[in-house]
Amino acid sequence: MNNKSMAYILILSLAGISATVSAAAYRWVDDEGNVQFTQEPPPQDKIAEKIKTLKDPRPQPASSSTENKSAEAKKSAGDNKAENEKDAKAQAEAEKREKARLKKEQAKRDKKNCARARANKKKLSEHPRIRFIDKKGNVTRLKDEDRLARIKEAGEQIKKLCK
Repeated sequence: MNNKSMAYILILSLAGISATVSAAAYRWVDDEGNVQFTQEPPPQDKIAEKIKTLKDPRPQPASSSTENKSAEAKKSAGDNKAENEKDAKAQAEAEKREKARLKKEQAKRDKKNCARARANKKKLSEHPRIRFIDKKGNVTRLKDEDRLARIKEAGEQIKKLCK
């Protein structure tokens, strides 16, 4: 074979290789809240968002009539609408899960702060002579009126946090 033939074969083979093939891609959230991107559908109990990928750049066969084009356009519009609805549902589900996660975290913080408020109230109630370090670095005894105010504040926190 001569060099021209080899170059021609090389160009044709590279043109065939360079054609992009679109593949399905999925975005979903696992049990730990991590976002996953895969080419295979996730487990059935997970809601996945299908990600749009590059279209195949190869020319498509021409339709024989305008009726076919119209039918294809309607089908495409219907597919897009269904896909958009699916995407909206997936987004709503993800937001719902995020709200539930945040609510759970807040409940955990409230429980911890409730325990702290109860411990503070107990210490303030049982120990009338409480000492602390003031802004100047001096050790000072807490006055009775301040101690009673702190006991009242701890009681209010308990009502708010301990449900």
